[in-house]
Amino acid sequence: IPSKGEFVIVVDGAEAAQPSSAELDALLEELIPIVPGKQAAEIAARLTGGKRNDIYQRMLELSRP
Repeated sequence: IPSKGEFVIVVDGAEAAQPSSAELDALLEELIPIVPGKQAAEIAARLTGGKRNDIYQRMLELSRP
């Protein structure tokens, strides 16, 4: 049967890639001296798409001596 008309193909986009832990650590190391901790976590979450609470916990780990 010859086909006539248009075909529609629906493709789902790829999920956003999460930054590596090294990339997140580098971002946090830049933000921590400049802005308060909560704000640093919020900025990093917005930029990376990560969860703010997870990023805040990582920031606390990086801040420990």
